[in-house]
Amino acid sequence: MHAISLEPTVESIMTSPIQGVGADTPVVDALLLCESRGIHHVPLYDGTHLVGVVCTCDLEDVALDAPVRSVLHRPPVVLDVAALVSDAVECMNDQIVGSVLVTRCGDPVGIVTREDALAAANDDTASFRCETCGGRTHVKHGARGLLCVDCRGRSLPPSADDELGGSE
Repeated sequence: MHAISLEPTVESIMTSPIQGVGADTPVVDALLLCESRGIHHVPLYDGTHLVGVVCTCDLEDVALDAPVRSVLHRPPVVLDVAALVSDAVECMNDQIVGSVLVTRCGDPVGIVTREDALAAANDDTASFRCETCGGRTHVKHGARGLLCVDCRGRSLPPSADDELGGSE
C-alpha cells in the first residue's frame, strides 16, 4: 500500500497564467506591466525561449530605457507541477531566489513565489531571511550578506548629494 501525501503540490498554489516579457523589453515597460498586474516576478523570453526571471527589485537601479535582460544573472529556476510545496521552499532557499517557474512537460505554466510557498507550507521558520530585519521578501545575497531590498538600500553609503545637502 502506498502512502498518500497530504502536502499540496506547487500546481495547487501557482499563479497561472504567467505574464512574461521579451528580454529586450525596456525596463520601464516591464515595471509598468508588473504594476498593472500586481506582480513582482516576471519571466523573460528570447523569442519563444525562456531565459530567466527578474524581480521588480532587480530593476530599481537600472536605466528605464535599458533592456530587461541587462539585469538577468542566471537561468530560470523551475519545478514540475507535481513538486511539493516543501520542494519549492527548499529550492528557493538553496538557489537564493524569490520564485520558481512551474512547468508541465517542460513548458512554463505558472509561477510560485516565496510568499506563496511559505504560506501554503505554514512555514514560519524558513532560514532564508534578511540578516538585518528578518524579512522574507525581496531577499538577495550580496557583498553585505543576505539582505532584503529595504535593508540593502539602508546599508549603502550616502550619496554625494546627501553629503552636500542635495536639493529636495
